[in-house]
Order: sequence, then C-alpha cells, then structure tokens
Amino acid sequence: MRVVLVLGTPGTTWGGMETHTRDLAQGLAQRGVDVHVLAHPAYEWAFHAGATFHSLPLDQGRRHPWLRHCLRRDVTALKPDVVHAQGHKAAALLSALSRQPHTPVRLGTVHGEKRTNRAFDGLDGVIVVNQRLASRISNPKVRVIRNGAVPVDRPTSRPESCPAGQPLLLASGRLEPVKQFDRLIRAWAAIGTPGQLVILGDGRERHALQDQIDTLGIGDNTHLVGHRADASAWPWLADLFVLPSAREGLPYSVIEALLAGCPVVSTPVGDIPDFLPQTCIADNTDLASITHLLADTMVRLPSLAGEQSDVFLRAQTELSITAMVDATVRFYQQCLEPVRND
Repeated sequence: MRVVLVLGTPGTTWGGMETHTRDLAQGLAQRGVDVHVLAHPAYEWAFHAGATFHSLPLDQGRRHPWLRHCLRRDVTALKPDVVHAQGHKAAALLSALSRQPHTPVRLGTVHGEKRTNRAFDGLDGVIVVNQRLASRISNPKVRVIRNGAVPVDRPTSRPESCPAGQPLLLASGRLEPVKQFDRLIRAWAAIGTPGQLVILGDGRERHALQDQIDTLGIGDNTHLVGHRADASAWPWLADLFVLPSAREGLPYSVIEALLAGCPVVSTPVGDIPDFLPQTCIADNTDLASITHLLADTMVRLPSLAGEQSDVFLRAQTELSITAMVDATVRFYQQCLEPVRND
C-alpha cells in the first residue's frame, strides 16, 4: 500500500497536528506501508524515519493556483492508494482535486473545531480525534481514532531550564489565544500558592505573555521556556499538568502527561470529560473557573495521582501510538475495499 500524507500547516510552528503526522508516518512505515509526506519544507527534519518527504509551498493560501498545481502534480506522479489530508486546509486542497481515472481514496483527519467542516464533505472517509467532533461532520463515513503517543522513559537528569522547587506545574502548547495561557497565568498569580509554573511552547503570544508575567511580578515562579525537543519527558518531572484551553480535542500534551503518570486538570473541552474525574475539570473556560480549579487542586495535590490511577491505566491501553496506527490502517483497508472490488 502506498499512502500520501498531506500536512496542511504553513511551517511556522510545531504542534499536535504535526506530531500526529510524524508519528503516523513512522508507524505506517514500520508496518511496511510506502509512506510519502507532502508538507512545508520547514518540516523536512521530522520525516526521515521511513517516509519520503516532498516539499509543498503550504505557506500559500488554500486557493493559490501554484499550491494546487504542486499538489496535483505530486499526487499524479506518486499514484498512491490513499491520500490522507491532515487538517482543514489539506482537506480543502484535496477536495479541490478533480477526479481522474485511478484516483486514489481521499481521506481527511479533523484535528480541531472550526466554524465549518465542509472541506471534508466530498472525501471518501473522515477520521476525527474525538467523539464530539464526529457529531459535527456531515460525511457519512466517519471513524473516531484518538491520538496516540509513544511513551517516554523517565529522564535520568533534570533539564537545565527546569526550575528547582516544588510543586512543579506544567502546561504546553502553541502560544496562541485559543490555548488561554493568559488566563492560566492570571489564575496562578491570583492563588499565590508556592510552586513553579512552566509553560512549554512558542507562538505569536510569547511576548505578550512575558509582558503579563512581568506586570504581575511573578517572574520568579512562572516561566516560558519555548519549544523543547524533550517536551514529552517533562511530565515525568511535574506534579501537575494544566490544560486551560478554550477549544481542544484530546491534545498530545495531555496524552503524554497521562502516559507519564502525571495528574491532569483541565477546562471542559473535547474528550477531557470522558477521561478525567469531574473534580479535575473546571466548570467553564473562563478565568474564574480556571482560578477556582487551580486553587482547589493545589489543596488536593498530594492525593491527586491516586485519584487518577485508573485514568493512567486506561491511557496505556487506549492512547498508545500502536492503537492509533492500527486503527488507521484498518480504516484505510475498509475505504479501499470498494475500489478493489470494482
């Protein structure tokens, strides 16, 4: 089987969709699939393990004629069995390709909530990363396949940029408004509890968030450490992972925390209510709810790992990279059956 993965992001940041595509490519290659990745050249470094990388000018808009031409050219030349779009932009590009003889099966994965999901309507099948997204897709062939992560061993030493002092609270993600790190910082400042808050990741809001930290006078216990290649190892060092987002599915950062046995608290987004105890979920995504959750959690922190022990065990079974890749291959095969029977 030959599979082409189209990663539709513009090469400016590294987040969950990029991580998913890299892990899927590696997992497919390990199962003997001939994998080709079409993505912005900034991501070539991530796709050396088993996949063939092809550059596309994905910093251009989805209607740009040159981008559409390059995608059509590469798909025609590669003659894949399956073309799998990652995200809304890639799905829109794939939907715009005219059908020709021997057209491959066209699939797409919805990674997050958007105002419209019409880009996926004309595809042969759609994967969503949580049940909530499935209810918003009009395409009749939808499969829920949750993200999976590779468990990381406990680090043998503490990273230099990891602050000393306990408890250590961790948050991670693109520094963008939807992640609501500004509310997390304000909540952390408001409760005044001893400890260290570390936020991993980079993005457009970094300078604004640093200004906020400086204005609140909490630079001694609140740290923006940027993008880290070893980000998945940090939950082993943390006492708590906090997800303050306004919208999410079930992000890789949460999966990695659960696989490391790090307790998680979160706003009520995506599949979070299906995994965490209600006492570990905020009532809403507003500042007051996040502040109340954080204050209550810090009181219960010594017992929190015990409260989530069943969640950690469930993550080992349901949120592994093996489960994700195996389910994806089964969906490919199911979507290919009508083509092979023609």
